[in-house]
Amino acid sequence: MTPRYPPAIGGAERWCEGLARWQGAQGNDVRVLTLRAVSEDEVWGPGGLPAESVAVGAHDRAGGVSIRRCRLGRPAGRAISKLLGAMGLHALARPQSAELYGLLFAGARNADVVHVHGLPGPHAYVGWLAARAARRAVVLTPHFHAGDPWFEHRLVHWLLRRYDAVIVLTAAEATTLQDRGVAAARIVVASTAVDAPVAAPPSMPRDAVRAALGVPRDAPLLCFLGRKSMNKSLEVLLAALPRLATRPRPALVIAGPGTAWYRELIERERSDGVIDLPPLSEEAKASLLAAADLLVLPSQREAFGIVFLEAWAAGVPVLGADIPAVREAIGDAGWTFRPGEPHDLAARIDALLAAPETSRELVARGRGRIARLHTWAQVGPSVMRAYELARSLRRGRAPDIVRQLDG
Repeated sequence: MTPRYPPAIGGAERWCEGLARWQGAQGNDVRVLTLRAVSEDEVWGPGGLPAESVAVGAHDRAGGVSIRRCRLGRPAGRAISKLLGAMGLHALARPQSAELYGLLFAGARNADVVHVHGLPGPHAYVGWLAARAARRAVVLTPHFHAGDPWFEHRLVHWLLRRYDAVIVLTAAEATTLQDRGVAAARIVVASTAVDAPVAAPPSMPRDAVRAALGVPRDAPLLCFLGRKSMNKSLEVLLAALPRLATRPRPALVIAGPGTAWYRELIERERSDGVIDLPPLSEEAKASLLAAADLLVLPSQREAFGIVFLEAWAAGVPVLGADIPAVREAIGDAGWTFRPGEPHDLAARIDALLAAPETSRELVARGRGRIARLHTWAQVGPSVMRAYELARSLRRGRAPDIVRQLDG
């Protein structure tokens, strides 16, 4: 169960889809319950929004996976939302889906494992409860954002400690969850993966893409790909642009689904050289990356950052904020900057653009990391081990140390 599933865009959504397809290809019966929501604001935006149309309909199959997309209800009323906000439980005021929850309680009885994706929404509580009611193993992939108030509420930590197994994308995330009281023996590090072939071939040559965007041939092209939401720290990237010393002045493409927060930001900043693009097809995204000189992900809260893998596959160097998850994700194959500091971000962009040999070496290392660590052939079996761990705990055959750590 996941709040959003492709065509909705996001790293968690891509992870869920890639895993489900891999599991289906291994002969498993995979059934996905999700919402019809496509945009982030439909689930997390202020006051909720009407669901956008989903071309594939309410029930479809893709890649051998059965997908049921459920109707989204209304958010909590103003008074209840205010009360939940005062308690630090903003996420529970978001729109609910009686259809989703009903299907979950019914379907859990026929499942071997219930796998819930994402925190901190109400679905994570209902998923755990439905699995418990059906006496089935239940696993969570939280995509935890350390320091985010929505994730750091004591009720969220309470829930994390009660899942049979928790799948994380990095060792840094595992350490974070242990600090929140999750038993180490219940945590499985699985990382993330990109499908093979790693990237779709560009549908347009580099020069044609730059001409279509109005970028001069000799001007560097910076790229951001992802949800244009508050937790991506796009305000830091926009503040870094006028501080760049590189000439000709670089252009910046920001591509992905928008949010109300981003629309206010871009209207307020009105930065020169910014090219704002909507969500792109896989072919268009590959063409954009192939035309770019540098991918920048300024987020101060990330569980991984799958866009790093996509950039390496397209031959583009990467630059991310110096936070534990990003440091681990890019290793020695990318550069970092001090989080939230536009001056340092601008200096690092200038330095990378001025060092093409270094950039090529970083990309080569990144492609090596993909081959060694980030294919579903490596990640999928780790997830299945988490399932077996969760099922053993349900059968009461967990090692004594696991029971002791769980308290």
